[in-house]
Amino acid sequence: MDMFVGRQKELEELNRHYKQHSSQVIVIFGRRRIGKSTLVKRFIKGKQCLSFEGLENEKTPGQIRHFSNILKKQIPNILLQKVTFKTWEEIFDFLTEHFNNQHEKSVIFFDEFQWMAAGQSKLVALLKYYWDNHWINKNIMLILCGSIASFMVKKVIQSKALYGRVSGQIRLQKLSPAECALMLKRRGKEEVIDYLIVLSGVPKYIEQVDQSQSFEQNISRLFFQKDAIFADEMEKIFYSHFREPQIYLKIANKLLSGPKTMEELSRSLKIRSGGGLRLYLKNLELAEFIRAHCPFEKKDTSKLIKFRIADEFLHFYMRYVSPNRNLINNTGATQIFKNEISRKWLPWLGYAFENFCLNQAI
Repeated sequence: MDMFVGRQKELEELNRHYKQHSSQVIVIFGRRRIGKSTLVKRFIKGKQCLSFEGLENEKTPGQIRHFSNILKKQIPNILLQKVTFKTWEEIFDFLTEHFNNQHEKSVIFFDEFQWMAAGQSKLVALLKYYWDNHWINKNIMLILCGSIASFMVKKVIQSKALYGRVSGQIRLQKLSPAECALMLKRRGKEEVIDYLIVLSGVPKYIEQVDQSQSFEQNISRLFFQKDAIFADEMEKIFYSHFREPQIYLKIANKLLSGPKTMEELSRSLKIRSGGGLRLYLKNLELAEFIRAHCPFEKKDTSKLIKFRIADEFLHFYMRYVSPNRNLINNTGATQIFKNEISRKWLPWLGYAFENFCLNQAI
């Protein structure tokens, strides 16, 4: 289905910044498939914009070549077609000259910025230089968008380079249950809840639901058939988000049985509860896969804080898809959900619904 649901507050926020008679730096971040690019593409309709996207697992020279190719497609300049850019400085010098010739506000959109920067802070520092010395008075709106929250928060929003320069930030959340229900317009309330405790409120996941199929048919097709679209989704996400994905997956597995303190996780995983484990947990929180909960009416809660899986998609995937990966890949059986999952579904449904309600209350 092709429909745009929700995001009205975010669009209003972007338009508010756009209407300012000054240059703006806006940072947008959120998990993969949450709709960041779709939001910005909606916002830039009818506006003067240059749009670029970083390449996953590509080093700086490859990012520069890709950026250059996209630039040449968007600016009809005969001389530009003959230029070979070798550094970001050369590209930004050209952009500076381009902005000098603009008479209305321009938007420049850097999508998947963490990949464009090749996971390093050098590009952030370079942007700071060009912003301070060339772009701040050009009436442009620079949107830096990324799917790796740890990079976008630590190396962009909280960086010394861009300190005091970020005009606004948007952490794009999942759609609300009511908004998801609009996307699942032919479904009853109970079935909508069933979809939400599997697919969460991630719009790209909800879009994959075939309105002509039953819940069981959709889940079987999306997860449990050979080459299913979501058969290896979490591994892909963890390997793109984290430098040590196997450790993060182990932490998620340990939390399947219920909330645990850092000390309990440390003993179970044999990882010191100091900086190492603390950093892993913080990154999982930033990615919104887990949440920390403090006991009520406790003064010293540091040792009592418990972590739990907060993402419904991750919870379902780790519980039912990961253990059946070999069966899915080797047999391509179409009845895995019916034979292996459905009998466990109702007992698990109560716990999953409780977890879902807890997420909505936070």
